Amino acid sequence: MATFERADLDVSMDESQQKNTIQALTTLFEGYADARLRNARELTRVAKRIDDLLELVYFISTRVSMDLDVKQSFLEENDIKTHINTLTEYLVSKVLSKISSKIFKMRSVSRWKTISASTS
Repeated sequence: MATFERADLDVSMDESQQKNTIQALTTLFEGYADARLRNARELTRVAKRIDDLLELVYFISTRVSMDLDVKQSFLEENDIKTHINTLTEYLVSKVLSKISSKIFKMRSVSRWKTISASTS
């Protein structure tokens, strides 16, 4: 059986910054998971239990549909802040995309109802 040896990456954040970053990533992942993943509740529950920043970054990055070359860079590069920024930008873009889509649908339905009411 293969053994896993964790690389020591310098997080360069104090405990408070790490805690805030973990909370932000978890919240963004929850929004992403609710919009795109079938087992969102399970995955969100697991993510909320992870209290190690590096472990959370790896957990989330393996569950989102980012390009494989980006995911591979997470394994090859030792800059955790770049990983966090990349992951955050991706999650924000996907969550905002979902919100925009919902707003568009709501506007379309509203316009349709207005048109239907005026022709009745």
